[in-house]
Amino acid sequence: MKKIVFVFAVIFIFSCGPSKQEQQIAQAEQMAIIDSTAKATEEAVLQKVAVEKKEADSILQLKVKKNQLKHRVASSRTQLRIAMEKLESIKQFKFGRSSSTKEKEINEQLKVIQLLEEEVNSLETELQEMN
Repeated sequence: MKKIVFVFAVIFIFSCGPSKQEQQIAQAEQMAIIDSTAKATEEAVLQKVAVEKKEADSILQLKVKKNQLKHRVASSRTQLRIAMEKLESIKQFKFGRSSSTKEKEINEQLKVIQLLEEEVNSLETELQEMN
């Protein structure tokens, strides 16, 4: 009887717990879960980096456009100042120039000045809208 109990006890001890194959399957399942979690985390990080890069590029493009606009405003103001100086020069007396020629030159220069003023105003408005 003791031998039978002993045999059953030994069989019971070896039959308890997972087999080696079951342990390998469990380890493979755990590794698959770890791998999928790592892959999902990596994809999330890459996506976040891509979004941040896109935002940074957008901000950079806005700054570049703003700087270009500032330069255009400055250039247009300079052209306007030069046009005003030319108008003052036209208004001065010049020997041998008829009054009709003088009026024609003044009117043409006033048109140039008006166009430059409109351009400056338009650029300044666009710049203010960017802020």
